[in-house]
Amino acid sequence: MTKTRELTMFEKGEVIGLHKGKHNPTEISRILKIPRTTCVSIIKKFEKDKTVIPNPRSGRPPLLKAIDKRHFIRTVVANRKDSVDEITEKFNNLGLTELSTITARRVLHKHGYYGRVGQRKLRVIEKNASNGVKKDCDGIKSGIT
Repeated sequence: MTKTRELTMFEKGEVIGLHKGKHNPTEISRILKIPRTTCVSIIKKFEKDKTVIPNPRSGRPPLLKAIDKRHFIRTVVANRKDSVDEITEKFNNLGLTELSTITARRVLHKHGYYGRVGQRKLRVIEKNASNGVKKDCDGIKSGIT
C-alpha cells in the first residue's frame, strides 16, 4: 500500500471550488485524481466548520526533520570511531539544529548504530594447537572452523 499524505490547502480549495461549482464528489475525485472519500470528508468539514484548515496536532513535534537525520547519519558514517559526544558536537557546529547527546543516541539506535566493540579473537599458537590446524597467509597457524 502507498503511504497517504495530507492534501495541501490549495488542493482542498480546489475541492471546495468544484463543490461550489455544483460538482458531486465522484466528479471531483475523477477531475482531481484523489479518492472520493477524501472529497466527501473535505466537503463535510467545510460545511460544518466553514474552513479547511486542519486542527492542530497533539503531542510534541519531532526535533529533527528527515533531512537533518540524514545529515546526522552522514556525520556518523564519516566519523565512525568518534564518541557520541564528539559526533554531536560536530553536528551542532554545522548550524542546522542543536542536538543533545541523548537525542543523538536515540536517533542512532533507531538507525541501527550502537556503541559496541568487536570481540577479540584469540590466536592459536603452534605450541597449543591440536590436530585440525591450518596456516594463515602470514604464517600463523589457527584452528579450522
